[in-house]
Amino acid sequence: MSAIPRLHSSPPQPSKKRKNVSDDEAEDKPRKIAALGTSDGKPLRNLGVNKATTSGPKRALPVAKPNSVGNGTNNFPKPLTRPKEPLLTSGARSRTRGTSAPPTSAPAARPSATTTTTTRPATRSTSRPPVTGSSRGLVSKPPGNLSTIDERRFLELQHQVTTLHSQHQDLCSQVHTSTLTTQATSDELAATQRRHRKEISELEADLRKKERESRELAEDLRLARDDLNRERETNGVLKSTLSQQSTTQVALNAQISTLQSQITMYQSQISDQTSSLSGLRYDAEHQEAELVRLREEAEEHERIRRRLHNMVMELKGNIRVFARVRPLIANEIAAEEAEANMTFPGSLDNTDIVLSSSTASAMGNERIETHNFSFDRVFDRSSTQSEIFAEVSQLAQSCTDGYNVCIFAYGQTGSGKSWTMEGGPAPDDRGMIPRAVDQVFRDTEQLASKGWSYVIEGQFLEIYNESISDLLSSSNIASSSATKHDIKHDPKTHSTSVTGLTVQTLTSASQVFSLLSLANSRRKTAATMMNERSSRSHSVFTLRIIGTNSRTGEQCRGSLNLVDLAGSERMSASSGVKATEGRDERVKETKSINKSLSSLGDVIAALGEKGNSGNPDAHVPYRNSKLTYLLQYSLSGNSKTLMILNLSPLAAHLSESLTSLRFATKVNNTTIGTAKKQTR
Repeated sequence: MSAIPRLHSSPPQPSKKRKNVSDDEAEDKPRKIAALGTSDGKPLRNLGVNKATTSGPKRALPVAKPNSVGNGTNNFPKPLTRPKEPLLTSGARSRTRGTSAPPTSAPAARPSATTTTTTRPATRSTSRPPVTGSSRGLVSKPPGNLSTIDERRFLELQHQVTTLHSQHQDLCSQVHTSTLTTQATSDELAATQRRHRKEISELEADLRKKERESRELAEDLRLARDDLNRERETNGVLKSTLSQQSTTQVALNAQISTLQSQITMYQSQISDQTSSLSGLRYDAEHQEAELVRLREEAEEHERIRRRLHNMVMELKGNIRVFARVRPLIANEIAAEEAEANMTFPGSLDNTDIVLSSSTASAMGNERIETHNFSFDRVFDRSSTQSEIFAEVSQLAQSCTDGYNVCIFAYGQTGSGKSWTMEGGPAPDDRGMIPRAVDQVFRDTEQLASKGWSYVIEGQFLEIYNESISDLLSSSNIASSSATKHDIKHDPKTHSTSVTGLTVQTLTSASQVFSLLSLANSRRKTAATMMNERSSRSHSVFTLRIIGTNSRTGEQCRGSLNLVDLAGSERMSASSGVKATEGRDERVKETKSINKSLSSLGDVIAALGEKGNSGNPDAHVPYRNSKLTYLLQYSLSGNSKTLMILNLSPLAAHLSESLTSLRFATKVNNTTIGTAKKQTR
């Protein structure tokens, strides 16, 4: 409970600090008038309390300052002469306000003429309480028949009475506050009593609950005692059994002591090994964390290098070339065929490949020849499909941005072109075509959140003996080959179309995979001396991507051409088939393949001369074959083009590998211009 404030038994004394007011404070406040006098023979006005000021605190009269220190100036007011008594006539207007204050005392005797009249400096009042209802009855001005000194004393007495009234008001306020505090204390006491009664009732309920629980526990104790008696009987039986086992225990204790000594020895060994193992484990974790950091740093640097390299290649406008050496297959390992001497210097950049060969001169001396080649990227025998696609993925993504992209595989028969482009059925063995299609659909799904919607169309054709066949036709392949298909170029959009081809609208990657499986089953293949299942045609799979942004209204058109070229080989290698009846057909196929690949070489050479001469109107023989005419816009600088050179690891194919490497070097040095984004 809050403490009740103590009441003062006597009214507080007036403050004694009025005389200690500093000079600065005295200057800020009004000064009291020292004395009253006459002016020009007229009686001065009586100092009475103005009615307008009775409702607020009274202003203190100005106080005369004492002499300043250091100067001889007297700041006290000059003594005034004795005021004249006002004429009391019947017609004179009384300025004395009727009050209920006690009558004033008789006027004091006037001082004699010899008495010196001194002025008393007025004291400064720190605060004057407002005039309340109880002080309104006081005399507001002294009677007119008082002298100046008596009048001043009268005013001081009147001020003291006013102060006493103010103190009385304060005491009444304190009493009222104490009454309110007492009332609040009574309410708090009543609330405390109610709370105590509630707690007592709750404690009584808890007591009854505890008594009920005590009875239940007593019943449980009785049942436990019954169980204890039964257990004692059982214990007696067990003691008899224990006595029989005591002899056995002695023997076991001896064995236990022996085993404990062994355990102690083993535990010491284990603790030593554990401490050593923990140290090794800490070192291994530290090394593993450092290895992960270095690996991530190396991967990040490699990504930056690839991105900068791609930017440089785009600025240069060159056809990028990747070289890949396939591993030995099962029948080659079983036949123990010799491998060619291929090395891959510069393990960080992976851009160089070195071939070494030895030949015997006419004099019987052995001559070793070394051939160095450098490309944008070189993949050795241990490279995987995912590693190759990591380099190709940026190109595949560009087609969704509105660029024309062309990726074609080049190499001799049996070098792994179809495996690189199409791959196998296992997820890890998928080639560039299914991986690129999968990424295109993933990119379109991610760009849908930015307002892009895409329409994807696909077509698959092959060029066999300079004739175009539709691999996605609903009719049989023979009727499709009989249909004439013409190649049309649109110079405004730099797009290429083939008349009479089946164009499928694609909605998912799985749909594309089923179409690829159907098309691959229709391709022309045959057995040659270099490959039991050699592709005898060029296949071109084309994805057309049309994107529209509903937020900005922007449109873009891109295409992705994935080309699997037929294998380049000599006439003797392709015509040496097992069945003589198919020899003429293989010879015709080989002539057609070599002609189209030779036309591709001529186009590359013409583009190189065009870039070196700076003549934009130089002739490029695109029409020499269906293959080069179909890939005209992919080779003329309006496309991002990549050639994947596939090489055989066998020493028997070293001559073909060198020919392919020289052709790839010529392609890599050819400038075709910077690809442009196709937008509307």
